[in-house]
Amino acid sequence: MNRLEVDRALGQTPCICGDVEAWHPKCYAKFLGRPKHEVDAAMDRAYRTARRKLRERAKVQAGEALMMANG
Repeated sequence: MNRLEVDRALGQTPCICGDVEAWHPKCYAKFLGRPKHEVDAAMDRAYRTARRKLRERAKVQAGEALMMANG
């Protein structure tokens, strides 16, 4: 899943802190003035976290669908 797909699945860009439910301006304010490589590394971590959480959600949803299908 690329970043655009993650953004679409979440309906937003994940917060730099890794929260996929909300976007916090204060988290990004902490990175103002920092070198680009530090910001990029934090965004990479945020997207890895978002991908993991989306996979976990998909597993839960698939399990629920199977339970409902089996009656």
